[in-house]
Amino acid sequence: MRKRSQISFTVSLAILAAICLPVLAQSQRYPTDAEVQRLIARFRQQKQVVADERTPSQIRIRDTFVRAWSQSDSSIAPFLGEWLSALETSYAQTLIIYPSSSRGRVCIIHGYFPDGDDASTFLFAMGSVSNGQIRIDRGDLGRSLAIKQGNDLALLGIYKSQGADIWKFSYPKPLKQPTRPSLQNKPEAAKIIQQFNSNGCTAYPPESI
Repeated sequence: MRKRSQISFTVSLAILAAICLPVLAQSQRYPTDAEVQRLIARFRQQKQVVADERTPSQIRIRDTFVRAWSQSDSSIAPFLGEWLSALETSYAQTLIIYPSSSRGRVCIIHGYFPDGDDASTFLFAMGSVSNGQIRIDRGDLGRSLAIKQGNDLALLGIYKSQGADIWKFSYPKPLKQPTRPSLQNKPEAAKIIQQFNSNGCTAYPPESI
């Protein structure tokens, strides 16, 4: 059974690489300052194709959570939440950013939805926050930066197929602990939950951990 699960996970990654190649085929360097400036200018022209569907309660809960973490680890607090990207020229993505037990470190679950739920997949990564940026290292899958821009979040990377590129994420929702159902029972769900727990990630306010 374990072997079958490993095979399923490997197949899932192969499919992911095929359908999400521009996102995954990253180089092993972060964008330069000049590239960041150029990409941020493009970022300001990007338009979401979905409206803000958060309820007032969701906005309030997330804001309260951010304020709580700002007292404990102010560098990571503005980034926390479940962010949505649905641009005119791309498929939908989610970037779920959690606090961790290590100061200045965040846990990230990146969801890709190229053709709806059936083709969706998820990846886990850790990020280090400094100078208002999250530096994300996905190992063989490359490196990227996340930068807050007003009420939005910019994700920047260097991609082998198209060079430097950027995605806009908006409308952060409250965090929830990852579960198999929340990860759509995908083959990678168990591994992501294990990584989440082993890295001290949490969806709770600092006084609860």
